[in-house]
Amino acid sequence: MLSPSSGGELSTAAAGVGLTMVYQPVVTLSTGQVVGYEALARWPSLRDPAPQCVFSHAKAVGALVDLERQVMRTAISGAASQGLPDSATLLINSEPASSYSADYGDDVIDDGLGRFQIVVELTERHLLANPATLLKKVAALRARGCRIALDDVGASHESLALLDVVGPDVVKLDMTVVQAAPHVDQTRTLAGVLAYRENTGAAIVAEGIETEAHYRRAVTLGATLGQGFHLGRPGSIDPAAAGASNPSLSRLRPPPVQPRGSVFDLIATGAPTFTVDYDTAQALTQTIARKSRHHVINQPIVLTSVPSAAEYAELRTGFRALGVSSPLVAVFGIDMPDGPLGDGVRGVRLEPSDPLGRETALVTLGCDVATALAARPRRDVTTGTRGMPPYDITITHNRDLVTQAARTFLGRMT
Repeated sequence: MLSPSSGGELSTAAAGVGLTMVYQPVVTLSTGQVVGYEALARWPSLRDPAPQCVFSHAKAVGALVDLERQVMRTAISGAASQGLPDSATLLINSEPASSYSADYGDDVIDDGLGRFQIVVELTERHLLANPATLLKKVAALRARGCRIALDDVGASHESLALLDVVGPDVVKLDMTVVQAAPHVDQTRTLAGVLAYRENTGAAIVAEGIETEAHYRRAVTLGATLGQGFHLGRPGSIDPAAAGASNPSLSRLRPPPVQPRGSVFDLIATGAPTFTVDYDTAQALTQTIARKSRHHVINQPIVLTSVPSAAEYAELRTGFRALGVSSPLVAVFGIDMPDGPLGDGVRGVRLEPSDPLGRETALVTLGCDVATALAARPRRDVTTGTRGMPPYDITITHNRDLVTQAARTFLGRMT
């Protein structure tokens, strides 16, 4: 296997030279029926470099979009030539940081989208590197008729925290969830995944089923589909074994709405508004932010907007404490600097005309928490507590509304 230092051969692989596919079956656990295959990229003529090394190199040299296009074309053409039945499921890996979204006008890809149930599997790498690109990618892929899978859920806080934001049709449990002995961290992860399935109807795939014991455990965890050497090794497609359509993927979810306007106006469409003084508005914001720190295992993402950097200074200590353990803590503001603010907190500068810059908003979203608050000063009152006007405020715990608010923030993170 090549090391990351094999720059010349990695560049060749990243250009798509020598790219081939092997296919690992995806099996219905209750019946053993193969419903489809996951396409796995390989470069045997280049001594099979690790795929993660190739994709990381492609990202570094600006070749990731072209490589992903080659991967999708090769996966589809290989599946078709090996006789994958029409309407069978074909999973194809894709990098969240890449903007590639199955562009129109490619005959191979257009044909594949018409013949198979294409599931684009977002890897765990760089999930939060560029949230705006990720959301646009998911929306564009859904508009093309692709389903979305989130890979290795349970391996990191990022994938768990983004379940609602990405809205995958397929959740792939990391092999450690299937193979490890039960423990508190694992059961909390599973509780979040099962709650997501209850809300959305998503299919759960258990990865890493290598033994009969793993198989039995996957079933008890609530997985309906599985992958692993015990069920089938990567290789060629067996047309006789592959079934037809996967009923768990029969419903195609619409592309997520990504509003870019006021978070206050968004929340107020589904939650009442009331008026409080400035100190109460600040206290409510800090209380909700502090509650996020109590989710020690399944830490939520925390997103906030402030009218000025001076107001963030009052909250800095609490947000930096969150940034140490949360997968994403970001502060948005017209005069906020872009980039790291220290201890895992990211700053996002807003345009002066951005309505989000004129309100205080806070979103905490994770497996077991969903809260959004927004407040803005009353323009018809000039003075109040400490010379500050009172604030109109709205709060919601509705997960769908909170998710929309989170997308509103993340869509600004370019």
